[in-house]
Amino acid sequence: MNDHRVPTSHGAAADVKSVSPNALTRKLAAVAGGTEIPFRVVLTDGAVIDNGGASPPFVVTFRTRHAERRTVALGYVGLLESYFAGGIDIDGEIALAFRAGFDSGVTQSLA
Repeated sequence: MNDHRVPTSHGAAADVKSVSPNALTRKLAAVAGGTEIPFRVVLTDGAVIDNGGASPPFVVTFRTRHAERRTVALGYVGLLESYFAGGIDIDGEIALAFRAGFDSGVTQSLA
């Protein structure tokens, strides 16, 4: 797999493994760059976005492409809808997942 570093708005970078630069990865990189909370995101194609340590307090796993598209289109509302519908798994401390989103300033949408 190819390893990439995606620049983020706060000067930090998220490790992105085998991820093409698309809308979802750009939006997730913005969240990663705006928080000190480490996390990992696994996309449906197996690509991994990791902004922190080896054992992050939470991991978001997209189970369907529909969940990925819904998150791009509707931001955090789409992410939550997909979670409730079973298209996304959040393992670990879900409260920290929300905190990471709030820390990043990406609260109205992931755009």
